[in-house]
Amino acid sequence: MIEGSMHVRRSEARGREGAVSAGHPDAVGAALTLLETGGNAFDAIVGAAFASFVVEPAQCGLGGYARLAGFDARARRLVSVDGYLRAPAAAREDMFEIDDTRGLKYYETPWTKDLKGEKGHLAAGVPGAVAALWEVHQRRGRLDWARVLEPSIRLAARGLTVTWNQLLHVCEVHRLMRRYPPMHRHFCPGGELPRIGGQFGGATVLDLSELAHTLRLIADEGPSGFYEGRVAELIEQEIREGGGILTAEDLASYRPKVLEETPLDFHGLDCITCFCPTSAEFLNLLGTFDLNSATGAASHHLMAECMLTAFTDTIHWYGDPDFEDAPVAALSSAEFARLRARAIDPTRAMPRPPQPASADELRVSSGESLPQALETTPWAPKLGGTTQVAVTDGEGNMAAVCISLSDAHGSLVYCPGTGVVLNNGMQNFDPRPGRPNSIKPGKMPIFAAPVLVATRHGEPVFAAAGSGGYRILTGVMHTFVNWAVHAMDLRRAIEAPRIHCQSRETFVDERFPDAIVEELAVMGHDVRLQRDMPGLNAFARVSAVTREPAGGLLTSAAWPPWINVADAI
Repeated sequence: MIEGSMHVRRSEARGREGAVSAGHPDAVGAALTLLETGGNAFDAIVGAAFASFVVEPAQCGLGGYARLAGFDARARRLVSVDGYLRAPAAAREDMFEIDDTRGLKYYETPWTKDLKGEKGHLAAGVPGAVAALWEVHQRRGRLDWARVLEPSIRLAARGLTVTWNQLLHVCEVHRLMRRYPPMHRHFCPGGELPRIGGQFGGATVLDLSELAHTLRLIADEGPSGFYEGRVAELIEQEIREGGGILTAEDLASYRPKVLEETPLDFHGLDCITCFCPTSAEFLNLLGTFDLNSATGAASHHLMAECMLTAFTDTIHWYGDPDFEDAPVAALSSAEFARLRARAIDPTRAMPRPPQPASADELRVSSGESLPQALETTPWAPKLGGTTQVAVTDGEGNMAAVCISLSDAHGSLVYCPGTGVVLNNGMQNFDPRPGRPNSIKPGKMPIFAAPVLVATRHGEPVFAAAGSGGYRILTGVMHTFVNWAVHAMDLRRAIEAPRIHCQSRETFVDERFPDAIVEELAVMGHDVRLQRDMPGLNAFARVSAVTREPAGGLLTSAAWPPWINVADAI
């Protein structure tokens, strides 16, 4: 916990001044401390994100990205900030050689030879987390910027005591980490795996003084402290020495997307997702079926089939709409979902692998309008792995953010002198030329995961975000549907068993009754049983908050309880 905090680790909490859920107790503590000292939900979520950069180094960091959706109580409107990574200016469609000896990976794209697109200096995209969080704070926050960063600076200055979860992540990538000496020296001091504490202590404490220095620069100078000057120069130096293409000029030119989305209607709620077409199609598809009358395995079957259909269409058709003439707006439209719903049989699993929507189906759909890009405020002078946080406050502000390095420990590139580990988000592009998601300079790759905020009659009532790759949609949407449709309280909604389907197999939570599992198999699902446990994020980590406008009660919840944390004041 941060110094002076008395907040207790738990998986559900209620209050009236503020409610927070996050992936680490120190992130929750940072958010609550900022709320207690007069900040609003936007101050709190930015402070919690920066604290997460310190205490969850495998999942997120300054060298990663951030995507946030929120409701501004003063302006009475929903808004999103997309700080996803961008391809460097020197990037090319054919910059990676395809490894034909392996199958498809995440986002159903091929692996690259020698893992150059997945790990190392070429795998790093231009990071957007700092820029996005700066935009959020400048537009919506109340406290001074430097005050919001104080908790993260204190945490970095004391060093990071390694926990079991962090050790698991280091072990997971240790074989590859040894190829990158600066990274290995940082996370494995003395060349040995870090230790976790026993009855008499003895845990490894990682030296984060370089990160603390960079955080102080950002606190003093705003994003210029990261995207320009000495930090940017050191990042370019490390990348250049490792054969990469990311430059200080790329960093200085980064801008996030500040969006105002047209909310979609789901069961009387207006929802935004930081413009995730997969989530929009999923909710629109689900809305065409009567979930309340579905009994037994039927509702779980519909969740799986709608999820599969939405993922399939996104993978086939999505491209950054700023760079590609892709039918992205149509994918998000209710009219398109009504057409696509005809492919879903409420009683039987569709043939695998499923067929994506046809061009004719997408043309028939008029499509919703793309999110409006808001005019950006001026930047500071001279500058025109994943975890999550959800926050709400007593004034009616609400926000959710997803922050990530893409994979655990990102690219495994540590930039000496900065404390920065860079993302490996270039792997989220399709390395094959001529496709909607192919690489282009300045382009953002595919992203199929929501940060969801919902209002009812103009009042914010629900927000959630998650971590776990494709499973983010699974965790966030199950929580939301359980709460919005099945009238579960937030704790039951977030803890209930889940089902996930993105390709051939249907992954089913072992906690489901045997009768449900058997019925799903009879319906034609290739059932694979899994369960969340330490070391296996089977159905996503989720953080969620709710607000009752009439009584002012704020609730936060977190799952799974051995790693996520919820608290309130």
